[in-house]
Amino acid sequence: MLRTVDRYVAWTVTVTVVVVLVCFVTLTASFALMEEVREEEAAYGFRDAFAYVLHTLPRRVHELVPFVIFLGVLIGLGVLSGNSEVTVLRAAGMSLWRLYAPVGAVVVLGSGVAFAIGEYVAPRLEARGELLRAQALHDSETIYLAGYWYREGPLYSHVEGLGGEDRAGGATPFELAAAGNLREWRRA
Repeated sequence: MLRTVDRYVAWTVTVTVVVVLVCFVTLTASFALMEEVREEEAAYGFRDAFAYVLHTLPRRVHELVPFVIFLGVLIGLGVLSGNSEVTVLRAAGMSLWRLYAPVGAVVVLGSGVAFAIGEYVAPRLEARGELLRAQALHDSETIYLAGYWYREGPLYSHVEGLGGEDRAGGATPFELAAAGNLREWRRA
């Protein structure tokens, strides 16, 4: 009987966690899509914004999982308590530790899935989404192939683009003197 109760509690909590996750991801993705569509660039359309938001969904899921698991567990236990199922289980002699064991298993499993998404899936899709967004905004593929220039005061930096495994190909900082002449440069 205990295995059946464990499965039932775990199932109830898992369903509520998934429902809360779907709600939160839908909400944040909708806001992100509205923000991306508001871009002023003529070449950046709804399809580009939608593709970018889809590529950033794993990162959003990874960021939301701690809150989602917390809320999902609270709502799931609230559903069980609202139906007096927790009271019946406690009256049948089940300890709180025994009642919360399947909840802990759901939390550990959800955290593990979130870790895997954040460590392996999200970075690659996020980089791909940023590349697609940059190509759509600048209407060219040369932004990452030829490199990227960054300026901060008198310091200019050139990153040579993305190499294999999503690593930068190389960076060269240039520092200009007050007169605009090249004062120093290094190769990294």
